[in-house]
Amino acid sequence: MSSLHKYLSDMLTQTGVKYETDDDGDVKMVWEVPNGRSQIVFIDGTPDQYGPWSDFDVWSPIGRIDEMDAKALLPVLQEGGLKKVGGALVRGKFIIYKVDLPVGAPVEFFKAAITAVALTADELEQMAEGDEKDRF
Repeated sequence: MSSLHKYLSDMLTQTGVKYETDDDGDVKMVWEVPNGRSQIVFIDGTPDQYGPWSDFDVWSPIGRIDEMDAKALLPVLQEGGLKKVGGALVRGKFIIYKVDLPVGAPVEFFKAAITAVALTADELEQMAEGDEKDRF
């Protein structure tokens, strides 16, 4: 297994979150959300670098493109675009909700970013699917 990026390792240790990692150092966790639901949240193990700025993608699936009704897709993307933190977008076969987490952000911000992703993705998943089934 690849080693976990030091910042991610420190933040996950401080928050006490249960997680798994893959060979690339990507993090997968299950975050509890209201109404007995849960949401899978991923953190890409390698930060994106933009000059002196670097950040991690924290994201969660909303639905699979090939399983979503086309009429549900536009409202989900529009609603996801109105959020103050992050946004909804297409990533591979999925519609996801994503937040950029700056490397070095304090633990409170780390936990808030994960919580925002989980809650928003769950909300948009329910909007997209039109039912209470917990898919992600």
